[in-house]
Amino acid sequence: MASVFKRPGRTNWMIGYRDETGRKREVSSKTGDKRLAQRIANQIEEDVVAKRKGLIDPDDHRFATHNRRAIAEHVVEYLTTCERAGQAAKNIDEKRRHLERLIAEGEIKRLSDLTPDLLEANMAAMTVRKKTDQRDAEGKPVYVTVPASARTRNFRRQAAVAFGNWCKKTGRVRRNALEVVPKADERADRRRVRRALEDDEAARLLAVARERDAELNGDPHYPHKPSCRAAWYSAALYAGLRRGDLKRLRWADIDFAAGTITIANGKAKRTDVIPMHPEVVSELEAIRPTMQINAAGGRVFQTAVTARTQRADFERAGITADSEGRVADLHALRTTMATNLARAGVAPQTAMKLLRHASIETTMRSYTVLTLNDTARAIEALPVPVVGEAQAATGTGDARPSKRQSRTRADGVSGAHGRASVEDADGAAHHGKPRQAQQKTASRRAKRSDAEVERKGLEPSTSSLQSWHSPN
Repeated sequence: MASVFKRPGRTNWMIGYRDETGRKREVSSKTGDKRLAQRIANQIEEDVVAKRKGLIDPDDHRFATHNRRAIAEHVVEYLTTCERAGQAAKNIDEKRRHLERLIAEGEIKRLSDLTPDLLEANMAAMTVRKKTDQRDAEGKPVYVTVPASARTRNFRRQAAVAFGNWCKKTGRVRRNALEVVPKADERADRRRVRRALEDDEAARLLAVARERDAELNGDPHYPHKPSCRAAWYSAALYAGLRRGDLKRLRWADIDFAAGTITIANGKAKRTDVIPMHPEVVSELEAIRPTMQINAAGGRVFQTAVTARTQRADFERAGITADSEGRVADLHALRTTMATNLARAGVAPQTAMKLLRHASIETTMRSYTVLTLNDTARAIEALPVPVVGEAQAATGTGDARPSKRQSRTRADGVSGAHGRASVEDADGAAHHGKPRQAQQKTASRRAKRSDAEVERKGLEPSTSSLQSWHSPN
């Protein structure tokens, strides 16, 4: 029999009962009215009895119970699970933002309201605010509303599908219907395309970074010492480290003796060991004596280079977007590394391992940016055949004997007499003719061959000239 009770200091009544398996359960009635709480308890008891008798499918009942709850409650529990799993706070905030906007824009109240059609329509109607170069009367930047990019729409789909998978895993829904929603085509709608830096641009960037490091480290009022911009950019350019990798990098991850960097808990949630470029070794060794190794958890870069600082350094180095609108930023240094590996002839599989990509398609599609100059150099590298070599390869010149010449040399005979002799020998071996008849047959064949040569005006081959009998 289900019973109601109230815990000290609580407003709502609790309901205690035993489920169809005999286990004790306690749930909140979510009401301070005892009569209403008792009615809810009686309904629970009736459902338990029906389940025991097989009149109600336990799974259907569980799904219906979860569906009666507000979807916002499920979202809170899902995000809590993500936090316990150790997911990055940035990713959790992004999931929260997409799910909350999806629920608000779609007016979703229950789990059953979240359908594939609703998600697909919401993705198609997504918009974002884009900053323009214009300023209003107060000098503030003007924003305009534009359709969201394919990648942004896919982020929302990803958050919704992940939430649906969690609901299925925890027994809140029978299946995740959101998986059938197609992804937006990101290749056809790339809003931010990065480019690779040229060698002189990379050299100017590092020069600017070293100059700024010297100025700031010599400034007694600079609060974020030491400034390590040159090492920051070098690690991104020559080791392919992402911004998150740079922020998490610790001195314990660097093995100067072996010349390697260990990257743990990166984007792929695995541990990778990559070799260090001499430029990276030089920059890290230069800043190591000025560091307090145990400060800030032993991090190499105790203060991250902000996006604003990075843009200022790129502007000082004269690095801007190209004529095609492709931008250059911190992540473009990874693109530069991948492009330089391709130009150096490094195998794509090796480049994929150095860049720590999950698939080679990512390395080839999004990071390797070869220009017309690269393809022109590839065309120029094609070999040009020499006339003598071409004749030798086709047998049209004197450098290679003809088939007839090779055959007669190998047989040790020449001309029509040689052929007659070979045929004579073969005939003797295979037909068993008398020797005299064989000689007559060979003589007739030789005469016919010589007559045919004189009639057509053919010249004997070079090897045949050695045994050619002159009528004189």
